[in-house]
Amino acid sequence: MVNFVDVDAASLKVTQHYLGRQVETFKVVSFGRHFASEHTARRTIQFDVFKVKQLAAQLGEEAVTKLQRALYAGRPINEQIADDREAFASSTLMLPNVKGKGAQVKIQVKGRKGRSGVTSGGHYLPGQVVMYINTDYPPDLLDKNQVANEFGAILVHEVTHALDVVSKKYVNLKDDERSYFNQPTEFRAYAKQVITEALVAARSRAFKFRDMPISAKLIEELLKKSKSYQKHNLEMNWDSSNHKRLRQMLVRELEDQRTSKTARAIRLDKQSIKELAKHLETYLARKHPHRPWGDKMLLKGDPFGIKAVDGSPLTVYIQLRSRVSDNVYYVLDAGLGYAQGHPVVVVFLNGSLDIPKNTGGVLTNQLYAVLIHELTHAADKFAPKGVADQMTQEEAQGNAAYYNHPAEVRAYMQEVVDEVEDKFKHWDKLEKSFGPGKGMTYLMNMSNTWGEISPHLTERNRRLIIKTVSQALADYRTKNTVVSRYLQMV
Repeated sequence: MVNFVDVDAASLKVTQHYLGRQVETFKVVSFGRHFASEHTARRTIQFDVFKVKQLAAQLGEEAVTKLQRALYAGRPINEQIADDREAFASSTLMLPNVKGKGAQVKIQVKGRKGRSGVTSGGHYLPGQVVMYINTDYPPDLLDKNQVANEFGAILVHEVTHALDVVSKKYVNLKDDERSYFNQPTEFRAYAKQVITEALVAARSRAFKFRDMPISAKLIEELLKKSKSYQKHNLEMNWDSSNHKRLRQMLVRELEDQRTSKTARAIRLDKQSIKELAKHLETYLARKHPHRPWGDKMLLKGDPFGIKAVDGSPLTVYIQLRSRVSDNVYYVLDAGLGYAQGHPVVVVFLNGSLDIPKNTGGVLTNQLYAVLIHELTHAADKFAPKGVADQMTQEEAQGNAAYYNHPAEVRAYMQEVVDEVEDKFKHWDKLEKSFGPGKGMTYLMNMSNTWGEISPHLTERNRRLIIKTVSQALADYRTKNTVVSRYLQMV
């Protein structure tokens, strides 16, 4: 039975607002199958933190070695050379920014006076990051390990700026300390420092993190382990909204660490979604027989019930609209948005084609493919909503930043698992013929979605999706073994 739910008049009015083209009431947050989605502050800006910290340590060691060899011991550095003139060490770093475009950053180590500690902060200018050694210290008192650790935190902060979209309205620390820490660009940079350090603490043996629930107590204990959180007095300097955002981000990234280990696709009632897709094709044949439909025609609008990742019931509005296109596919694309807080999936059908009333299941299959992608986004309600504010639909095409966004990884993961599940029954033959490694490669290549996305994925996300398919295969074999044993018993 199709999983429709009853809704009140107010909820139906929300649907009608969008169907009536009052677009301002509808905010797009996720576009499936090559389309971007909105970013919210539920995660830090993503980049290879280990790589950044490793480079910071190398530059710190190189700079300290150079100073200790060239200058006299026992005398402050600033008495021997002028501050902020000579670069003691330098390198370049290439990382994708939030728009998915390659950003090359020149990194230098220089010297200037500091308040305390062997380092003296850093700053970012377009295309350049400078980290400073405290020149009040004599070179012989510079500890390489301490410099490496402090530079690691500094470079994570400044690289976050380098990859971010920095506002032109910028408040300096000396002008207004509280405003400085609470401006969005600085919040994102300090949040990256704090959460990076908190995640390291969570992975330490002192915290048996994987055996503990993610609770308010755990979050506060992890924040206390962050040196950056304590050093910059962020507990006092951040306002309540930023404290709330920080904790949401930390919870999300802790969950990421756990889900990367459990590696299962978000659970959806796929049978109900298949019935929905079939129902929609039948409805179109009965109610809209005259084709082609042309542009911007409303074809269908219905509520559909699913369960969110936390098990709570969720009503999603499914809407079909037509759009003219020279594409040969019946279904052009789909997107997830929100109308007055209610999730809405909009599916665009090809309004230029004379689609047959009976497509032999082709239209049903195309509808099903976009629906499981967008309903995965809807069910993943604690996730950031993507990158739509950072790139256009055209920029998302073939863009690694889009495909590697965590919400998109989970949605495409759902599709890959769905496409290979009916092949699990052939696994024994694959494993026997090719071995487990090549057998899994053959299995993955049976997914058209995998062929589409795999060239754009990071190695980590490729492994994650393969691991998810492996887990689904293991679940399938366990379930069938249990059923087989039960049948033997009865």
